[in-house]
Amino acid sequence: MIMCITPNPDIERTWIMDTVHMGDVNHVHQVTVAPSGKGVNVARAVHTLEGESFCAGFLGGLTGRYLESLILDLGIPAKWTWIKGETRTAITIIEISNPDRDATLISEAGPRVTTEDWERLQTDVSSIQADVACICGRLPGNSSVNPFIRII
Repeated sequence: MIMCITPNPDIERTWIMDTVHMGDVNHVHQVTVAPSGKGVNVARAVHTLEGESFCAGFLGGLTGRYLESLILDLGIPAKWTWIKGETRTAITIIEISNPDRDATLISEAGPRVTTEDWERLQTDVSSIQADVACICGRLPGNSSVNPFIRII
């Protein structure tokens, strides 16, 4: 099993639109919603390829509860470390009228994480039996690399 630790997961909404006009009203034609963040994406890919994956990381607030339910709906086991604050959201915009243009990603910074939160995450992930662990993605809000390094 691969344990995928995502310190700053998010809910990603993908909006498919004809075109985007900044400063104007725009209408979305299609929306997809998925749990995301680099480690979550790795876990989803492993699961899609019929491998065993497990998610861990920080979640907070109603967005965190929603992300937790989306992961469970996919059938991926997880153990989250709950924190104060709100799990971040990201928006991907795909313009149909500009097929040569890359998608645009708008991503929140994420919640603030304390030293105590990092210690709880370290305790949580140390209780999980995995063959391999990957730690992927950007660090939350005010985090330095120091508490992150202690996990590995």
